[in-house]
Amino acid sequence: MKKIFLFVLPLLFILIYILSAMLPSISNKFGGPSELSNFLIVLLTYFYVVLTGIMVRQMIENQKLERRPYIIADLDFVEHLVWFTLKNIGRTPASNIKVRIEPELKTIDKKNVSEILFNKPIKFFPPNKEFRSFINTSIEILKDENPQEFRIYLDYQDVERKEKFSESYLINIENQKNRSFVSKKGIEDIYKILEKINDNLRKMSK
Repeated sequence: MKKIFLFVLPLLFILIYILSAMLPSISNKFGGPSELSNFLIVLLTYFYVVLTGIMVRQMIENQKLERRPYIIADLDFVEHLVWFTLKNIGRTPASNIKVRIEPELKTIDKKNVSEILFNKPIKFFPPNKEFRSFINTSIEILKDENPQEFRIYLDYQDVERKEKFSESYLINIENQKNRSFVSKKGIEDIYKILEKINDNLRKMSK
């Protein structure tokens, strides 16, 4: 739309003006060359005002987008552990943050992450603040029978303007399987070694 105002219409008017100068019969239909020139100037002025209005509204909208909270959520795989992270990457504080996960993520003690971590809305979340909580091991999360794709729903509010936002993120963790394959065996080996040590300690205590 902006390209039409900026380039197409002005070029069209210039073309009409040139044709009218070359063909007086065209300009006479508009009342002569001077009347045609005035008409074209009025039209150009109108389109300039319209374009200026569009640009001003776009600038205001961009300022609003810059001056708002942006809440993002993710699953962070660090070595053999999985962390749920929530961060405000915007420039203003957020409030009344609600988090919902479908399908539900299970914690290491088989409870729903949404119910354990976000059973109540987060009242205040300033810019650059990060919430981070351990939820489970990568071995458990990446089991074939478990979901490998999650959608996280976020509802929150701008503290300053009270504007409400509803967003969602689709997180796919299948690519983490290859990364965790090598370390998976290491964890299981360590677990077996610890079990043997524990058995030996029991025997020694008897």
